[in-house]
Amino acid sequence: MIPGTQHVPFDKVPLNNQLVDAWSLVHFMTGAALGWIMNPLVAIGLMILYEPFEVMVLYPFLYENFGIVFGNETLINSLSDIVFNCGGVALGYFFLRKRYPPPFTLFERRKPKHS
Repeated sequence: MIPGTQHVPFDKVPLNNQLVDAWSLVHFMTGAALGWIMNPLVAIGLMILYEPFEVMVLYPFLYENFGIVFGNETLINSLSDIVFNCGGVALGYFFLRKRYPPPFTLFERRKPKHS
């Protein structure tokens, strides 16, 4: 807990119910970066798995131990985060990768080199 802050149980902190917020850009850009360097299905899968982790693990841990309000969101906000993630992955995979080859890739099969 941060000294001098009043402690409110984390289940009493107001939840973010917005479809679009300041984090939407972060989700979109993270999706674009991951879509650029990895298999898009893996990128989307990782980003979908992150949402419940953020709400059920990160938020209670950070708030209870450090007083940091992060990841306190409703299902509506989590789903909109996933939509922004997917949009970013599409941009990264279908546009950035074609225009700017990534310096490395993750979770993809290497194409055999023909001699």
